Amino acid sequence: MGSQTKKTCWEHWNCASETRKKCPVYLNKYGDICWMAQSSMCSKKNRDFEDCWECSFFKTQCPDL
Repeated sequence: MGSQTKKTCWEHWNCASETRKKCPVYLNKYGDICWMAQSSMCSKKNRDFEDCWECSFFKTQCPDL
């Protein structure tokens, strides 16, 4: 078994560097758990955690949920 590095949300969404510089998720290095952040620059504009259940990135990070 090889180790698998989890992708970050900004890699998944291919966020521009200017967007990353303003994003609390990027600045606080929450890229693999962005749904835990209070706010983000998410391209889906998630406002509530409930929105994360539909997010393609969340589904790749938490496939068993």
